[in-house]
Amino acid sequence: MTELALHQPELIGREEELNKLKRSLDNAIEGKGSTTFIAGEAGIGKTRLVSELIKEAEAKNVQLIRGWCLAESLEPLMPIKTALREAGLFHLISGDPPPLVVSAYLTDDSGILISKYEREELDLDPHIFASMLTAVGNFVKDSMGMVDQNEMTGGLNSLGYKDYNILIEEYRGLHLAMVTKGSLSEFLVNDMRDTLAEIQRTFGNVLADWDGDLDKVKGIENIVSRPITSGKYDGRFLVDDPKIRQENLFDNVLLGFQRLSKDKPTLLFLDDLQWVDPSTLNLVHYLARNTNKNNVLILGTYRPEDIVQSYDGKIHPLETAMQNMNREDLLEIIELKRLDSSDTNGIVESALGSISFEQTFLNKIYKETEGNPFFILEVIKLLTEENVLIQNNEGIWTLTAEIERIDIPSKVYDVVKRRLGGLMEEQRRILDCASVVGEEFQSDVVGKVVRLDRLQLLENLSKIEKTHKLIHSFQKKYKFDHAKIREVLYNGIIDELKEEYHKIIADTIAEIHKDNLDEAIDQLAYHYYEAKDEKAGEYLIKAGDKAKENYANEEAIQLYENALNFIEGGEKAGILEKLGDIQTLIGEYDKAIENFEK
Repeated sequence: MTELALHQPELIGREEELNKLKRSLDNAIEGKGSTTFIAGEAGIGKTRLVSELIKEAEAKNVQLIRGWCLAESLEPLMPIKTALREAGLFHLISGDPPPLVVSAYLTDDSGILISKYEREELDLDPHIFASMLTAVGNFVKDSMGMVDQNEMTGGLNSLGYKDYNILIEEYRGLHLAMVTKGSLSEFLVNDMRDTLAEIQRTFGNVLADWDGDLDKVKGIENIVSRPITSGKYDGRFLVDDPKIRQENLFDNVLLGFQRLSKDKPTLLFLDDLQWVDPSTLNLVHYLARNTNKNNVLILGTYRPEDIVQSYDGKIHPLETAMQNMNREDLLEIIELKRLDSSDTNGIVESALGSISFEQTFLNKIYKETEGNPFFILEVIKLLTEENVLIQNNEGIWTLTAEIERIDIPSKVYDVVKRRLGGLMEEQRRILDCASVVGEEFQSDVVGKVVRLDRLQLLENLSKIEKTHKLIHSFQKKYKFDHAKIREVLYNGIIDELKEEYHKIIADTIAEIHKDNLDEAIDQLAYHYYEAKDEKAGEYLIKAGDKAKENYANEEAIQLYENALNFIEGGEKAGILEKLGDIQTLIGEYDKAIENFEK
């Protein structure tokens, strides 16, 4: 099969929506942040619309932080964690304890030490300590220049040295350096700025032409030492209250976005919110509420057809979140409609180039696709593969035969099925397995399940990507080109085989992660649950415990309830007690009492 000679079509029929997004982007650049969700059915063009905005953002030097939700993920805050990790900002969401501040140094532009404070109780190697002091001095003297291991993050500069970090903040010619151990904390960065501001207010006039006389800056050490003596940065949590720790986590993310966006306007984009977890929604709501005066644009996409009630009648968490955000006037929703016949014709011509078709043929395209851009392109691809559409010697696309009807009984499902029909049996088996793994998958898991030689597997994946265009690769991972492709494959597998796939995949993941199963708890819980395997109980409980530790109460409740289907005896009573504790915490007292009495 040869490569298809199709062009990337122009963005057609979305001018009004794109202009709205551009205005929101310009407002964010001017310091008026906002949040917009783009709604539309699968294939309607959400991703393409966002791609055009991202091009605009990049041209205007806006930094992009991008995450996506996955249907098979049970991990709270996963899309935010993914986005921040890939942006090198995972410290914002890590949930680690506050750092240990070892010492603090106040210097001027020339690197002359004005004041310092060091922990007396810390047993620090004097050679390491001397090296760090030298690094601080050199760092300041080089005018905060870039050196090995030094990264620029907004107005803050960070230098790594062995197990330590040196943070330096500058304000009106003064430099405050903190030697720390542990994760970066936005609270500490904020306190460093406040410390410098207070020093300027109190000693600014004296330091403007300071001659080195320490008596003139008497008392300055009390201000410099405050981040250490306050007890806030002793390398441990001050309190162990889950609610307070979640609030601190959200505040840390917020402070990080506010700091970063001062230096460079920021676009946070979260894709496929129909699969979002409640904890991520809570954080997005919190950011939306508190960044409307910052250079931040929050953008999300979702599919309304997947915003459905759960089996027990609960409203989808995204719907609840949008209702709450709308009450506070924090959210704008752009709903993408299907294209009309004129725009459909435009996409066909834009994708193919020069065409010579009767209007009746174009009308058939419109009737069968109903103006869904993805469907339109899939039909065109299929017809070119089957040589129903060909290019003549002048490069003009023509129809080789009259078509009574375009056979798409179930719209895109049948289009995708017919495209899948071009796969070799081995390639289809690979994709069947991959569809059970999830919309995103790794070659090592699929390879072990289908028992293929690694080179043979990678060659097949390459052909599936380049020839059939059903997947695309990134960072040694693979993702289906469209969610519907994965859905067609997954739904086409009979239940018994599907359960067996889930079990083998779970066993394979367990084997790959045998030295650190905690990394794969959520995946194991999901696949063993879908396999109806007795091991599901164990991993669902662990996943529930993990969700509870991350303050994701709704996810924890669901996981514990699922675990009850696999647990008997005394362990079942333990789960009911955990359920009751969480339900009491969130105010569902009737349910809590019911579980305690079981």
